[in-house]
Amino acid sequence: MNHVATFSIVIWFCSYITVNNGLIRTSNNPYDLNAPCQPYIEKFAEASSKMIRCATLYSSPPKVCTYCTEEYIALKQIEYKLRKLENVFSHDNTTCSRVIYENYLISYVSEFYWYIYTTPNINFCLDVETTMNDTMNLWHNIWHCSDDRVEELRDWTLLGYSLALLMIITVFFYAGSYIQSSEIQRHLVQYSQLEAPSGLRSYLLSSSLDRVSSTLTTGNTERTTTLQ
Repeated sequence: MNHVATFSIVIWFCSYITVNNGLIRTSNNPYDLNAPCQPYIEKFAEASSKMIRCATLYSSPPKVCTYCTEEYIALKQIEYKLRKLENVFSHDNTTCSRVIYENYLISYVSEFYWYIYTTPNINFCLDVETTMNDTMNLWHNIWHCSDDRVEELRDWTLLGYSLALLMIITVFFYAGSYIQSSEIQRHLVQYSQLEAPSGLRSYLLSSSLDRVSSTLTTGNTERTTTLQ
């Protein structure tokens, strides 16, 4: 519990000095190079002041770990955002994360917290609830591991597209089969409605009979000539 109080006091002292120095520099020097980074420092000061107030209110009896969870998480989130200020630059094109953690006293707060976090004999009760957040940060941002929900959503999306494609192919197949069968049936109906070729057939029959009769006549003539 002493480490919690010490950590809170260090945060309050550093944030107070940082904000006051930043406001004085901003008000006295309108050409401050680090002016674009100042709003983020002020947000950190507000979050740290809320954490200090909560830790002071619930220090006796010690109930910081049960009543100050939201304030601590908000403080850690802002501290994490300060580390990721790579798209915000000061007037000399230096990233605000570098400006804050190299020139401001927040770096000392971060080092002190990291010392408490890594020392095995020091137990910081609030870290129990933030361990999951740190683990998620390590899992996604450091190791770049995929999220199970993202993988599940991607699998369901792929399954949906596959089923939709299968349904489209099935519809086209049956539609093509129906159109083709209708076309064949239409041709059969047209063929069945054609008239029988009676004229051609009679001509063929008459020509066949003529050939047969001429053949018989020729045969009889030759036979008669032979007998004579």
